[in-house]
Formats: sequence, structure tokens, C-alpha cells
Amino acid sequence: MTMKDFSYKIIFLAMMILTLLFSPQVYAIETGAFNSDFSIKITPDNPAPGVQVSAEVISYQFDVDRSVITWVLGGKKVADGIGKRKINFVTPSFGSNNSLTVSIVTDKGMEVSKTVSFSGDDIDILWEAGTDAPEWYKGRALPARKSYVRFYAIPHVFSGGVELSPSSLIYDWYVNNKKIPKASGFNERGIVVRLNDDGEYSIGVEVSDKNRSVKYKKTIEISSQGVKPKAVIYENSPTKGILFGKALGRTFNISSRDMSMIAEAFNFIKSSPPTLTYKWMVNGKKINQQNENSNIINFKAADGSGLADVKALISGDIGNISQSANSSLRINF
Repeated sequence: MTMKDFSYKIIFLAMMILTLLFSPQVYAIETGAFNSDFSIKITPDNPAPGVQVSAEVISYQFDVDRSVITWVLGGKKVADGIGKRKINFVTPSFGSNNSLTVSIVTDKGMEVSKTVSFSGDDIDILWEAGTDAPEWYKGRALPARKSYVRFYAIPHVFSGGVELSPSSLIYDWYVNNKKIPKASGFNERGIVVRLNDDGEYSIGVEVSDKNRSVKYKKTIEISSQGVKPKAVIYENSPTKGILFGKALGRTFNISSRDMSMIAEAFNFIKSSPPTLTYKWMVNGKKINQQNENSNIINFKAADGSGLADVKALISGDIGNISQSANSSLRINF
């Protein structure tokens, strides 16, 4: 073979490779399959039975606004038209089931469809953080890093239109999508999880009957992100009692010479017995009180007018976990 023949052969092979790589037929098949993709976005996620939701067609592969979209709910057509990308409807009531089918003729002439099923079952997942909050506080104690959180499932699942007893079901618990066998089993309705870091935790529970003819799963997300121990100071009025409705701000003007204040702890990890200690300082000096570890201080202003900087410090150690928080205010008298 001459050098000229060899060169022609190399050129011929290169053209064959380019033809295979950039063949319009191969590209068209892949694009056609890719263009058929779409999703149905349900808002809110994991809706409860009997609530209003919205469904929306989402696609980055074809022009939704130029496609013919048909919506069928429970076997009945409820909407159709060009660019009919969104509808509102009510999920089935407890004990009922339903499905939503979306059929689309895309702007390219392709026919695609998807179905979303809705169950009339539900699970209420309650949780309680093992952190401190005052007894009067009407809000929920928040989960802090390294705290334990107890989760409890209240299922509402049905068979033949009859709600099954929660005590007759099998519970499979999941933490970050990993099944926890020790917490799972017959009538195991609760699990305790420790939040070892500030990341988001996914807590799921699947309930089923003994024959697995009924099965339903629900997941919630929880995080300790941004939750820190906190000290808050309130006025302890001699006539109105503790004014829990409003915490004292950075500055406070008093009309009398005497004032009582109370410091409350939030988001500290609970311990038994309680280990929190309270310390008060006025103008940088520790105040010695009759009750050394009291969260209440009785402040008496000096003669004349002036300022006083008051600080409450709360701390507590549980094992190798140290917790502390403080709050300060300036009193004008």
C-alpha cells in the first residue's frame, strides 16, 4: 500500500466516524424520547385528605403553553385546552381514593400522559423536643443540636371504608430513609431520635396491616438549624405579676426605685434533675442573693438618676455538652 492509498483510507475512516457521531437520525431518536418528559407538581406536598390543592404541568423538554393538555380526575374530564397547565381540586376524603391523569399532545405532536394517585389515608406525625421552655409558654419547645426528639404516629388508614385501629397496625420507622428495626414493629407508634448535627433530618413511618393489604407512608422534615439556648428577661410586676406578654428590651425606664425581674430559659436540653444555674450581674458585678440560684432579681436603684446595666446568665452542663446563654438590658432611673 502506497502512502497515498494509506492517506485516503485514513480520511475515509475519519468520515465514517464523524457520520456515526453526528447522524441526524440517531440525534432525532434521543431528542424525541427526551422531549416527552414532564412532571406534575402538587402543592402542597403530601396533602391531607379533603383539602384543596393545585396541580401544575412542569416540563423543560417541550413548550407547555403551546401544548393541548387534558385533565381527568376520578375518570371525569375536568379541564382541557391549549396551555391549560394548572388546575385546582380537592383531594379525596378520608377512606376514599382518587387519581388524576394528565394527557398531553405536545407542540411537536407527541402524545404523553401521566397519572398521580391520591389516597384518603393519612398519618399525623407529632413531635416533642427534649428542650426547656417555661410552663406558661404557649409555643412549642424547639429541637436543639444534641437534643432528643420524640415522634409519635397517629394513623388514619382504611380498609373497605372502615378505619383501622392504630393498635392493630405494624409501624416501620425510617430516619434519613434508613429503616430503624429496633423502633419498628407491631403497635410501635413512637420513636426517639437524637439530632447530632444541625442538618435536616427526614423522619418517616410506614403503617400496614398484618397482610400488607393496607399500606401508607408519610415523612416529615425536622432540623435544629439556628436553634440556640436563649435567656429572656421579663418584668415581675408587684401588682400585675410576671409580664410574659413582652420581654424587656435593650433599655427600660423605671418610674419607681424598685423593680423585680425574672430570667427564663429557652432551648436548653432537658435533664433530670434540672442542672441549670442562674447568675445576675449589675454593672459588671455579681449580685449575691439570698437564693444563690434564683432566676429572679430584685433591683433597687441608687439615689438620684442614673443608669444600670443588668445581665442574666444561664448555664448548664449535661455530660460533655456545655450550654449557656445571657441577656442584657440597661435600666434608666
